[in-house]
Parts: sequence; structure tokens; C-alpha cells
Amino acid sequence: MRLPMRHDAPLVIVRQPGRSPLYVLVAEAIEVGRGGAGILLDDPEASRRHLELRPGPGGDLVVVDLGSANGTLVNDEIATGPTSVPPGSTIRLGDTTIERLDGPSVAPASGEPEVTYTSIERVAEQAAQERVASPSPDWSEGTVTIAFSDIESSTELAQRLGDARWMEILAEHNAIVRASVRAEAGSEVKSQGDGFMLAFPSARHALRAMIGVQQGVAQMAASEPDRAIRVRFGAHTGEVIVGDDGDLYGHHVNVAARIAGQAAGGEILVSSIVKEIAEARGDLRFGEPRTATLKGLGGVWRLHPVLWEGN
Repeated sequence: MRLPMRHDAPLVIVRQPGRSPLYVLVAEAIEVGRGGAGILLDDPEASRRHLELRPGPGGDLVVVDLGSANGTLVNDEIATGPTSVPPGSTIRLGDTTIERLDGPSVAPASGEPEVTYTSIERVAEQAAQERVASPSPDWSEGTVTIAFSDIESSTELAQRLGDARWMEILAEHNAIVRASVRAEAGSEVKSQGDGFMLAFPSARHALRAMIGVQQGVAQMAASEPDRAIRVRFGAHTGEVIVGDDGDLYGHHVNVAARIAGQAAGGEILVSSIVKEIAEARGDLRFGEPRTATLKGLGGVWRLHPVLWEGN
């Protein structure tokens, strides 16, 4: 879900007990709750679809309660309709707070989490801050293939289709992703709205799973055109670190997320090392490579689209 850059878009900090703060630039309407397409909370007092944050004219921020069970407070006042959230204000839902920073151009201080703009980046942010749950208790330090995905233009799709229809499509998409991952011995590491972070024991398993997802969503569109969605994937293979508590983390998680950010809807984009490992048997096809600079990473990267039947 790519959010266009806006210089007047309000910046908020989402704080939950036991989690590091999450910075979010509200460039488009974003849902907040325990489910749905948006910012996912681990807060039992929050409703599945609790509230929506919307950018307003001139850098304004508006919050709308979505019929939550426990309500939404803005500066300790109940939000009964679309409610303006001035700079410095605090939104409260359950044990979660959302603080509006003092200006649209405010950035996190050095060492703080970066501002997030896409579902992929939200998942990567969560992984970087919390460490990543190990995909399997039997894994030890070694080589893992990490993949990130999200749905292209999901915010616009949700607005066009309406909440009920969008949630049906999102649920079907999620089921396709999870079935494909299980079939290829992979694990769902993190998810945020329509974005996933996945881990696989081999590059070939990862590619087959990603192709399976693309074919699955293509079948959705063929059977019912209004269910057409375009999923983008990025993947990278590298050494990981597994802590004493079984958590998985490291530089290569960030590389995979940045590659996914370069992918277009309907595309699987991988690093050169993934291609080199997976192409040996000759049953997987790759398109013309392209070069890119990846945010926060040095040098120029050579990236390879994976060809699959239907693209």
C-alpha cells in the first residue's frame, strides 16, 4: 500500500505497551484496529476496526471512530463524529495512544524509527524494532530467504469497493498467501494489514510460494473481475542471526524489504543471489534485470523479475 509523499501530511506516533513507537505519515486514510487493512494493534481493548485517521486540508488530521466497542478519546473527550486532531493532541483507544506531532515536517530524532509509508515498510519497521519471531524452533543461525509482499493501491481499492467487500477480498488474499507459504515449508513472520513478511528455508521454496500466490490472485480476478488485486513481492537470501530467545534478525531483512519496495504490482523481484541459487535446475525463469539504489543501503543493486505463467 504505497502512500504518496505529501509535505503537509500529518505525522503521528503510535504507542502500545511492550512495543517500540511506530511513526506513521498519514498521507491517506489509514484504519487502526486489531484487524483489517491498516495499522494492526495488539490491544484487547481495541475493536477489530476501531478508528480511521484521515489527512485534512492544510495539514489537518481527522479521526473517525468506526463504531468501536470502547470508543475513541481525543484529548480525553469522546470523539462522536469526524474530529480534528490539532498538533500536540493525543488520541486514546484502549491502552494505545496516537500522538499528533507538532508539525507535518517533524522527523524522528536520530536513532528513532523512521517514518513509514507502505505496508511493506510497516512490517519491516515492526520486525526491526521487536526482532522477528523465529520461523521454526529448529532453525539455527544460517542462510534464510526472506520475502515481503503487499497489495498495490490497496487503500484506493478499499475505498472503491467499500469496507465489507474489501474485507472479503483481503481475507481471500491472506488465505492464498498463507496456504502457499505452508505448501513450501515457509513461515509467516509478521503481517500488517495487507503486508506480509515471510521466511523460507531455501530460495526455491520462496520462489515457488510467491509464484503460487500470484497464480492464486490471478485466478481470483479471472473468476470475478471485481476481485482483481495486484500483489508485489521482493525477496533476498542471506545469513541471519538467531538470538538465545529464538528471535531472528539481521541486515538481510532490511534488504528484502527494500527490494519489495522496488517491485510493481503483479511482480516478483529478487536479488542476484536468490536468482543464482534458484536458477540452477532450469525450471524457473527470470526477466531482464534492472539496477536500483535501495533506501538506506549503499551501492547499486541488480534486481531480477521472476517470470510466472500469466505475467
